[in-house]
Amino acid sequence: MISPLITHDMLRDHILHFLDQNPTGVRNTDVGKAIGYNDTRQWLSYGLLEKLIKDGLVEKHGQRYFKA
Repeated sequence: MISPLITHDMLRDHILHFLDQNPTGVRNTDVGKAIGYNDTRQWLSYGLLEKLIKDGLVEKHGQRYFKA
């Protein structure tokens, strides 16, 4: 069995810390850059942010994401 190098919990904590440091909100692309993976369509960061919204940890207003 292969163990992940980076867990979902690690990514979650990093994104939440990034949002703490940016109280005016961030864009999806900003989160992609902050986690070190900014693909052209930003599917990874979008998916992570949407999961955090479902978990009640992040809110989205317009194009910007905020810590809940």
